[in-house]
Amino acid sequence: MRDGMLVDPHRNSASNIHQLQLRILGVHSQVRVLLITFCATTLLQAQWQANGVPVCDTSANTGYYMLPQIAPDGDGGAYVCWKDARNGNYDIYAQRIGHDGRMLWQKNGIPIVDDSSTQQFPRIISDARGSAFIAWEDNRSQTNTHIYAQRIEKNSQSLWQIGGVKVAETPGLFISLAEDGKGGLFVAWNSIFGFDPVTGIVDGVFIQRLNSLGQRIWPDSGVQVSNRPGRVWPNDIAVISDGLGGAIIAWSEGEFNQEKIYAQRIDSFGKPLWLVNGIEISQGLYNIDVGISSDLTGGAIISWTNLSANLKYAQRITSEGKKLWGTSGIVVGGIVSGGARRHTADNQGGAFIGHSKWIQHVNSAGVKRWEGEGAQYTDTTTGFFNSTQALGLNGGIWNFWSQNTSSGIVDIYGQYVDGSGNPQWGPSGKPICNTPAIQDWSRAVPDGRGRAIVVWDDFRNGHSNIFAVRVDTLGTVTSINDKADVLPDSPRLEQNYPNPFNPETIIEYKIPSRGTVQLIVYDTLGKEVITLVNERQEAGFYRTIWNGKNSRREKVSSGPYYYRLFFNNNVQATKKIILLR
Repeated sequence: MRDGMLVDPHRNSASNIHQLQLRILGVHSQVRVLLITFCATTLLQAQWQANGVPVCDTSANTGYYMLPQIAPDGDGGAYVCWKDARNGNYDIYAQRIGHDGRMLWQKNGIPIVDDSSTQQFPRIISDARGSAFIAWEDNRSQTNTHIYAQRIEKNSQSLWQIGGVKVAETPGLFISLAEDGKGGLFVAWNSIFGFDPVTGIVDGVFIQRLNSLGQRIWPDSGVQVSNRPGRVWPNDIAVISDGLGGAIIAWSEGEFNQEKIYAQRIDSFGKPLWLVNGIEISQGLYNIDVGISSDLTGGAIISWTNLSANLKYAQRITSEGKKLWGTSGIVVGGIVSGGARRHTADNQGGAFIGHSKWIQHVNSAGVKRWEGEGAQYTDTTTGFFNSTQALGLNGGIWNFWSQNTSSGIVDIYGQYVDGSGNPQWGPSGKPICNTPAIQDWSRAVPDGRGRAIVVWDDFRNGHSNIFAVRVDTLGTVTSINDKADVLPDSPRLEQNYPNPFNPETIIEYKIPSRGTVQLIVYDTLGKEVITLVNERQEAGFYRTIWNGKNSRREKVSSGPYYYRLFFNNNVQATKKIILLR
């Protein structure tokens, strides 16, 4: 769905989709004032409440999908961005939600880019320092749509030039983002060059790397990953960091009903490392819906849907481009309905892969952790679509989706599946929002404290809105006074992120009361590498950064390490961490 219109990429040629998008771009308004950066402030707005708090609720937006995107802010809250037409044409706006449900920036959001041209379809991810990267499709050149990007801090300050930086000179649509592990950003996209009467539409897969200052590291045109004849299907591009300053990218390519899945690894200098035009991952034809996550050893787990067989597949590929799960990959499960790609890293080298009404947990060896099709998040047989996942603690995962109701509207529903694959909210899940209006296009992230934050398009109040809720593992829509905000009964150590990492990674922990805290990194022989924390601390949530150096400030070698949390001289937890240089 793009702009409130259902677009089936396999029922329209790429050129028709491009023309449709250009028509959607609409009429331009007069030139307006420059973007104003607002200081972060806690506004006296509603806290978390049933059926959601308004992220953007202005009657200036009417009758279209705002398509919100969300990323965690590292402090229990989230960043949200969306396309916004309050000024007469589409611009990109953003808001930061605090852990208590308050809007931390200006009411109804701040403009990320705000000019007389059209910007839309944003994507957002967090960086390792709690800021956020936002990229979008931008029509300011008037002749071609290009990709622009911005980096924004927690206080709403834009770190790159006003209006964003142009990612590359090559036109592009359909964006995928990944952090490069060094404070910068990978941007992958699909570039439509035009119509070839012999081969049909000729598309290209491109990728660019920006540094922390928003400067292009690779060529101005970006790096072309594939240039074979055929089409790259819209939204079927996915990218991750390889942990070494490079990236692994996967995509679906081929003529209608003949699509195949390909993958390529790009090194930190922008050089493709595998076969020209990528390694073929799938077998057979009509393969779409690409998902990707790191295997924590420099390779990737890739998932896709084969529509010819109505099956979901997955494959693990090493950093050298070797397939580990056989020639064809493994069958994750069947496809009947439910829509949307769902592929979420489990942070242990495996992945949660959604297919129809099920979620399957696949470990790093390609073994399915849950029986049969996996965990069934709903027993509904029809009318559920636009699913999205958010990683929980201790091997659990949330699934949220749009659900047609008997009254003829659409509501947001959710389910939490625990680490053993058991649904916790009943066979049908629970409504997250069921006001008498359409709610659709939910997106969710974990808050880092055992709950999930969900945003969606909402058409209550007679116009387009964005609303948000926070839910716990019991399906309770929480408020600032809920016990979910109370510290845990015992100290808790979280998995570091990113992992693998280079050059820095974040480690978070929580302590229930005042006490002496030590956080120490060890090598595989049990020798102490560095003490990151050694002090008395008050009860609370904490985070620290390890930069891959020892106590003598020397860089340590690549490989696995372990970090251990002590509280009042007692060992609380130990977790594995991987450094890749």
